[in-house]
Amino acid sequence: MHRTKNVSMAVCQSCLIGLLVSGMVDRAEASDGQHALDAKPILEEVTTKWTEQRRGLVSGQFRLKIYRYVNLGDAKMKREQLIQALDRVAASPDQREIGSVLDGLDTGKWAKERHTLWGAEISVTTEGIKIRNTYDQNLDGYTIAFDGANEVVMTPINKQVEIHNRTNLEKIDADSFRFLPLLDYRRLAGDFRASEDGGDVAIVGPTTEIRFDRKTGFIRDFFTRDRSGTVGFEARQYNPFATGGDLVFPKMSATIYYTQPTGEVSNLTVFSLESSVVNLPVDQNEFTLSVPVDTNIFDDRKGTAEPLHTVANIAGDPIKLIAEATEKRPNETSKVATNKSLSIVFILFNIIAVIAVAMLFRKSKLAQS
Repeated sequence: MHRTKNVSMAVCQSCLIGLLVSGMVDRAEASDGQHALDAKPILEEVTTKWTEQRRGLVSGQFRLKIYRYVNLGDAKMKREQLIQALDRVAASPDQREIGSVLDGLDTGKWAKERHTLWGAEISVTTEGIKIRNTYDQNLDGYTIAFDGANEVVMTPINKQVEIHNRTNLEKIDADSFRFLPLLDYRRLAGDFRASEDGGDVAIVGPTTEIRFDRKTGFIRDFFTRDRSGTVGFEARQYNPFATGGDLVFPKMSATIYYTQPTGEVSNLTVFSLESSVVNLPVDQNEFTLSVPVDTNIFDDRKGTAEPLHTVANIAGDPIKLIAEATEKRPNETSKVATNKSLSIVFILFNIIAVIAVAMLFRKSKLAQS
C-alpha cells in the first residue's frame, strides 16, 4: 500500500526570533494622553507577569475555532485593512462572524481549502508537555498526541496511524493562541522607551513594539519590523478573561506574517476560544487513541517500511500502542510459524543429504576393496 504523508503546518519560532535583530531608530515620544515611563522597571515588572502566566498553566482543556489564510500570490491584503476587520470582529458580541468578515476582505485568491483549516474546530488537551489535538469536520477527526517522547498521528480518513519521535508537525497548545514573548527584553531595556495611556503601556524599541495591560501583563499587540519600518510579524489579542486564578487568556487572537518589503499579509491564523477548563486533573485517557479496525500503523521510530495491520480496536498511549498492535498481528504469527516449519524441513533435508552422501562414500570404499 502507499503511505500518505502528513503535511506539516508548523511555523518555526526561530523565524520570529530572527526578526528581533536590533537596529537603531529614533525613540518614540509620548503623545497626547500618554506619560513617559522608565522602561527598565516596567520590563522587569511585566516579564515577571509573563513568566507567571506561562508557568501557572499546569493543564488545560480548550475548545477552539481556527481560521487560517495563506496568500497564494495574488492577494493584496494590507495590514491596516486586516487590523480594522479584526477589531470589528472583536467588538462584536458574536465572534462567529470571523469567517464572514474576513471573507469580505477578499482581494485575490484565498487559500481556504480543507487543509488550510478555515473554520475548523479543535479540541486541545494539555498537561505539562503532553498534548492532544483532535480536529472536527474539516479534517475528519485528524488527531495528534504527544506524550513528551513519542508522537502519534492518526488520519482516520486514510486509516493510517504513524508513531514518531517528536516531529515538526503543528501541535496546538496554549502558546498557540495565547501570545507570551519568548525573548527576555529586560537586557535590552536601554533600547526601549515606555509610555502609559489609560492603563495600557507601550514599549517601543528599535525593531519591536509591545502594547499591554499593565495590571495583568495581557498583550494587546506585539509586532516586529525591519529597519525600513515594514512590519514582518504581529500578534494581536482581544477580549481578555481570567480563568484558573490569575491566568488570563484572549477570547480571540491572531498571528500575522507580512511580506517584506510590500507589507502585505502572507499568512494569517485567527483563533476563537470557545471554552476552557484549566488546572483541573486530566483523565489520562485523553492522551490515548482508539484506533479503528484495519488501520495501518507505521512505527517511524524503528524505520518500518510496511504497515502493521490491526485486527481490533486498540486503545493505548503512544508508548504502548505499537506493542499492542504487534501482539494483534496473526498474519505475522502465521508467518513466523511457517518460517519455523520451513527451517525444520531444511534441517531434516540436510541431515538426510549428509547420511546419503556418507552411505554412497561407504559403498564406494567397499567396491574398491
